[in-house]
Amino acid sequence: MLLVWSILCASPRVQLMTMGEAPPLYARFGHAALRVTDGASDLVYNFGTTDFSRPDLFRAFLRGHVRFWVAVSSYQSTLSAYRAEDRTIWLQDLHLSAAQHEALAERLRWQALPEHREYAYDHFTDNCTTRVRDLIDEAAAGRVHAALALPYPRTYRELALAGFEGQMGMQLGTDFLLGRAVDRSISRWDAAFLPRVLRESLPWVRAEDGAPLAAAPEEIYRRRGRPVGTGEPATGGRLLVLSVAALLLLLSLLALRSRRLALAVRVGWGLGGGLLGCGLSALAAYTTLPLLRQNPTLLLLVPVDLVLMGLGSRLSRSYGVLRLLTAWVVFAIWRPPISVFALAVAGVLAATSYDLRARLP
Repeated sequence: MLLVWSILCASPRVQLMTMGEAPPLYARFGHAALRVTDGASDLVYNFGTTDFSRPDLFRAFLRGHVRFWVAVSSYQSTLSAYRAEDRTIWLQDLHLSAAQHEALAERLRWQALPEHREYAYDHFTDNCTTRVRDLIDEAAAGRVHAALALPYPRTYRELALAGFEGQMGMQLGTDFLLGRAVDRSISRWDAAFLPRVLRESLPWVRAEDGAPLAAAPEEIYRRRGRPVGTGEPATGGRLLVLSVAALLLLLSLLALRSRRLALAVRVGWGLGGGLLGCGLSALAAYTTLPLLRQNPTLLLLVPVDLVLMGLGSRLSRSYGVLRLLTAWVVFAIWRPPISVFALAVAGVLAATSYDLRARLP
């Protein structure tokens, strides 16, 4: 009877649970959750739940209508699920007082209620890991935020590219679609939107008594498959874009001596570059996400390039000068990815080089 009573009255204990990366797109950046043991219960609170099967998921994401929510499951079922996905699993004890553990457990129970559980997902600033990070920081009276307010050596864009090793389409999308906000300097606190950064950083934080706020990660399952990514920004997409830019520059040199080739290149870039600009502009007009709308690429790759297909020599020359000057101003002020800038400049040069040469003495 005493044993049953002690189990039922046991104080809650909260642990950080992080999961490693796996090949599926949704698993490329890892995952984080909080485990709460409280007497006879052993539950995991997971902030990364949504309906991934909905057919309009991508459209809803662009319109800012994707809602994630807190799901609660048993610890054993959580272990089984992530082992089945072959994802490394770590546990970390949190060095909090009994009262802080109790407050954190109560906060999790409150957030799991139907009326509180949903939130508007943002990949960088409000995701499954930032929710966990913020709750631990709240329980620790702001010590996490204070300790991690240090410059981080990567930008959001670089951290995103690190998760897309081998995913050429996502690498191109990261550079062409994401705006200048992902290139600003960030802190380690910001970078802790990634589970691996949060896992590595929490032991640096000091609790009230000077001890580490989190224990060293305990690996309870190790992935059996090949590692996913290297942690370094993927470069395949940028190399592809730079290769296309180099080809366009070569064509611009060849076109200096051939009016027929010059006309063909002008039409080709006018159609290809113009349609690419149309696609980017249409996406920016459709989405409600500032990260996709405030994008300097929209000033480098523009729908107006379509007019090159019908411009005469004199107008083509003036248009080329204006476009090149605009591209340099955009690059000087907002520093878009160098590969995107090189593509835009090379495309305009290829389309107008014959006429620009005619202007020279």
